[in-house]
Amino acid sequence: MSIFDEPKIDCHNHLLDPAHFPYSPDAWYHPVANEQGTAAHLSELFTAFGSRYATIVGPNSGYDTDNRCLLDAIEHSGGRYKGLAVVDNDIGRADLEQLRDGGIVGYTRFRVKPEWGPAGHNGVVTMADLSTLEVEVDVNEAYISRISNGRPARITLDAYPDTTFRGEVRQVVPTADRQRATVQVKVSILDHDSRILPEMGAKVDFLEPEQPRTAGAATSARTSIRVPAAALRSDGGASYVWLVREGRLTKRPVTTGPVSGGFLEIRSGLSGGEQLLVGGVDAPAEGMKVKTGAQSAP
Repeated sequence: MSIFDEPKIDCHNHLLDPAHFPYSPDAWYHPVANEQGTAAHLSELFTAFGSRYATIVGPNSGYDTDNRCLLDAIEHSGGRYKGLAVVDNDIGRADLEQLRDGGIVGYTRFRVKPEWGPAGHNGVVTMADLSTLEVEVDVNEAYISRISNGRPARITLDAYPDTTFRGEVRQVVPTADRQRATVQVKVSILDHDSRILPEMGAKVDFLEPEQPRTAGAATSARTSIRVPAAALRSDGGASYVWLVREGRLTKRPVTTGPVSGGFLEIRSGLSGGEQLLVGGVDAPAEGMKVKTGAQSAP
């Protein structure tokens, strides 16, 4: 069997068909002559070289962000083609999803810098599956043993601080950042929402896994208590906080959970509503008098 007989996949090619899809008047270059062709010509070329499938890449030249020629070729390929589209920097999720439904599996952001002159078109290729977005979060290595695949999470986007989305731990990356003493955790976003876009900032709260219920057994809701991470102290591996009661400090041992968004989960030792020492005292001691501010701990 020769190389022409072996089934192949063509991973990078362009289709420029100005006779059916006119070039954009703003494009800095309009390909001519043998640089042009139709979808039928492209299919014949692939057949001649034994290319069973292909990824057509939208060119910056000629069409800029006009992807009609590309989408038309994919639509009439019988499942043979997929594509990489050229898009504007401010494209929305709804438009990206429409491109995905048309057979686009990735996109190139269209960027122009004036100092580059008329040939200044630069693209950064970003492969994005909008149905499987996830958040990458750094977790303090002291708490990473409590994080495992499948653990539920609550995600809050910086752009929408009043809205939360359901999440689930997909992977605990098996390497640590030695300088920061953190381990990266990848959390899948389970809720599909048009407001969620790649590269957005987000905060993640790791939740307690649901415990299996025994038939006929009564269940009680567990109250989640979260305190500022700065309130936690440690001595010989034991964790504790300083309570403020009637203007004096009292030491209280606690059992903690993961840190998220600058707050720490308290699993035992507090009932909620207590006032805690967060800062302002260099050497706190049992019974020490302190003055409290207006803000109290959650």
